[in-house]
Amino acid sequence: MLRCWGIWVLCSLALYAQQAPQVGDAAPDLDVHDWLNTPSNSGLELVDLQGQAVVVQFWASWDGNCRAALPKLLEVYRVHEADEKLAVVGVHVRQGADRLSLERFVEARGVPWSVCIDGGSTAPRWGVSDLPLALVLSHEGTILWRGKTGSPDFPKAVDDAVAHVPAVGAWLAAAQAVLERTVSLTLEEQPLRQLFAQLRESTGIPFRLARGVDGELPASLRLERTGLRVGLEAMLSAQGLRLEFGRNALMVVPAED
Repeated sequence: MLRCWGIWVLCSLALYAQQAPQVGDAAPDLDVHDWLNTPSNSGLELVDLQGQAVVVQFWASWDGNCRAALPKLLEVYRVHEADEKLAVVGVHVRQGADRLSLERFVEARGVPWSVCIDGGSTAPRWGVSDLPLALVLSHEGTILWRGKTGSPDFPKAVDDAVAHVPAVGAWLAAAQAVLERTVSLTLEEQPLRQLFAQLRESTGIPFRLARGVDGELPASLRLERTGLRVGLEAMLSAQGLRLEFGRNALMVVPAED
């Protein structure tokens, strides 16, 4: 019965898989739920992991090939665990998954990385037609490799991605220099996430909004010969937010944190 279930799921994946994103493309978003092995088991977004190389593994606990692939993925994960330059996200396909059974499997198998359940649209959006499927992402969220974790070139793909992750704080001096520049610019009324994405592109500073931080710049703001950092901090303070230097990014966080 389990074998028949697995065949049906794989056929469903193949039927509904969209055009698969290719190497060089930006990784799509994740529509997932029931996170495990995250702080307080709260959710993540891929943008939260920028600054690290990332392996996204599509899998199912009931699939024999997926279970067989776990030791190789664990081996690669352990190689890079100490330097914190690699994150792994296991996306369990929607079919045949519930939080309780997933918790039991993760605990029994000693899975140390973040795990979640597909909300239904993630596997098709990522072009998943077979399990397991792994994708290696750069620290900027670009797809560098896709295939099976059992492939001989999987460890090298991960090693190469990790090798290009900037050293902890390597961006800090450059970011501080940019923040101290005197600028004259107009920040248009727009969502904060969009605003900081534009600032990230124009300044090269890896801005990142902490999870749960949202909202909009309520009105256009003119910075006239003002230090960029001073101007941004004044804008954020009015909304109960502040800047905080993180490990690999300049974070926008609630002021009370």
